[in-house]
Amino acid sequence: MLEARVRADGAAMSPSVRYVLQLADPRGRYDRIEFIWAAITLLAAQLAFALGLWVMDASFMGWRGVVANLAFGWLTCAAISKRLHDLGRSGWWMLGGMLAWLAGAVAVALAVALVAGSEALETGAPGFWATFAVLMLPPLGLAVWLHLAEGEPVANRYGPAPAHGYATTLQPA
Repeated sequence: MLEARVRADGAAMSPSVRYVLQLADPRGRYDRIEFIWAAITLLAAQLAFALGLWVMDASFMGWRGVVANLAFGWLTCAAISKRLHDLGRSGWWMLGGMLAWLAGAVAVALAVALVAGSEALETGAPGFWATFAVLMLPPLGLAVWLHLAEGEPVANRYGPAPAHGYATTLQPA
């Protein structure tokens, strides 16, 4: 359980505010349990945001979508970075992985277009869905690895080994 932390002005910071700040900080480490809770929290927040837009009959397109995607993108990158830290790897591995995936996606789409024709990649065509499935396999495999890989059991250059249920980025006052 997270304890309230005293801010500089002497007021107590609520546990929920502290948790959001901890989620947004890419420093520190997440073990498998903390990572799955971060994923569940982010999924619930995205669903709540989408439901709120639906209730208000507002569009996700435009500025709302940009702001939401930037916020959720940052929180997701922060969580993945902390999980990579627990595995002894830098958060920069995400950038390398994204660039490698992008290069592979271009190569696969180009190969499909050259072999089967560009119409095979039109939305809804069987070639489109086959290409989509092939392109989603590496991210799915990496997601499974992040959730199942055992982290380093001792302190590493990114911080102490996570204790179940406690964040390692913001220490109690």
